[in-house]
Amino acid sequence: MNYTSRILAFVSLLVFACKKDGNEEARSLPVYDPSPYELETGYLPPPALPEDNIPTVQGVKLGRMLFYEKALSQGNIQSCADCHKQIDGSSDINQFSTGVDGLQGNRQAMAI
Repeated sequence: MNYTSRILAFVSLLVFACKKDGNEEARSLPVYDPSPYELETGYLPPPALPEDNIPTVQGVKLGRMLFYEKALSQGNIQSCADCHKQIDGSSDINQFSTGVDGLQGNRQAMAI
């Protein structure tokens, strides 16, 4: 078997090994799940939510993921949760919040 035949055999093997199954594409598509999120408010009255934008389990999960995602900041180093700390009422206890590159801002991160 010469060099060219070996290359063709190898490329053919790769092509057939990488062939997608017909159902693989359908499995990779996201599916919308409108399951409503059960908001527990304790002793507080329920919030006035717009009827055309009810919180869903997937929506709350996405929001939580984005809140802790550092890739949304300049330099991929800081997330919303870095300033809006839950232990501090989702606020910043410092008078001026520290932003990207360690620079102090002109205001405090407001409570969420």
